[in-house]
Amino acid sequence: MKKATSAQDVRLPVEVVELECFRNKDGSPVRVLCEPIERLLVVAIVRSLPGERVKAMREAAADPASDDPDVLLERVKVFEDYGPRLIELGSALEDGDGGQVRPAFWFGGERPPLWPETAPWPHPQSIPGRLLQFEDKALLVASVMRQSGYLGGAGAGGATFHAGVGGRRKRGLGAAPAGPSGGPVGLGDAP
Repeated sequence: MKKATSAQDVRLPVEVVELECFRNKDGSPVRVLCEPIERLLVVAIVRSLPGERVKAMREAAADPASDDPDVLLERVKVFEDYGPRLIELGSALEDGDGGQVRPAFWFGGERPPLWPETAPWPHPQSIPGRLLQFEDKALLVASVMRQSGYLGGAGAGGATFHAGVGGRRKRGLGAAPAGPSGGPVGLGDAP
């Protein structure tokens, strides 16, 4: 008879991302927990963009850095259309009591569907998203999309979701870095 997996051996589809521009009071980078959001929400957000904007979004998520000012401007426009909602739904910080501040950054969005009525929206300690620089938004959005299973791709099919294990990555969900990062988080390590 097969034994059930130990809870400590489960790799959660979450990632701790170190931001490049946003700093703690001591000068160290802010570290944000990014996790998957419901795939239907990702699809709804991405489908709300016109086709060329979706292409620019995929390219920006794949490579958020660019030296070309025109490319950077277009990516900023695309991220401003869909990034705030993804960041709100897929990010968290720790509070002083070992709990979580959800969302980590708030952009003024309405309470998400299925958000527990007992949980405040936004959390009183959520940070205004307008304070984030583009580079940090790009890191957070790319991580949330990867953790949600959303993979960019070329060709007529465009970006797709993977099956949760494998996909285009050999290491599975939760193991892809999002720029500077603390790496994947195991169940026993999750905040």
